[in-house]
Amino acid sequence: MKKRSRETGEIEGVSYEEITYEGYGHGGVAILVEVTTDNKNRTVSELRHCFSKYGGSLAESGAVAYNFDRKGLIEINSTDLDEEELILQVLDLCADDVDKDDDSFNIFTLPSDLYKVVTNFENTNYKIIKAKFTRIPENTINAGDNFGKNQDGGKLNEQ
Repeated sequence: MKKRSRETGEIEGVSYEEITYEGYGHGGVAILVEVTTDNKNRTVSELRHCFSKYGGSLAESGAVAYNFDRKGLIEINSTDLDEEELILQVLDLCADDVDKDDDSFNIFTLPSDLYKVVTNFENTNYKIIKAKFTRIPENTINAGDNFGKNQDGGKLNEQ
C-alpha cells in the first residue's frame, strides 16, 4: 500500500520533479523524454539501460533539444469542415499554422498563445479534440525499416 500511496502523492515529504532527458536512438534519431519522477537517479539509470539495450545513448543536456520547437497544439475534428474557412478563422485567432491529418486539423500556436486561441475556438462551432503543449522537430529523418527493433528483432517498447 505504501508504494501506491507514494505513486499518487499521498505520502508527505515526497516531491516530484519534471525532467527532460535527451538522447539518440537507432539511426541517430534525436529523442526527448519528458518524465515526472520522485527519484532522479533511478530514472536516469532506467533510461540509460533502455537506450543502451536498443542501440541508443543518452546525451548531454542541450544536445538534442535545440532541434525541437515548443508549440501549442489544438486538434479539431475535420469532418464536414471547409478547409479554407478554417484557415481564415485560424489566422484571425492568432494561430501560427494549420496542418491536416487524416481526420483532423492540427492548429499550431506559440506556447504563450495556446490558452487564448483555445478560448477563442470555444466560441466557434469547431469541436476541439485536444489541446496541449508539444515539441515539433525542425527536421525529420527516415530511420529505415528496422526502426523500433533491436538486433534480436524485439520491439523497442517491450518491457
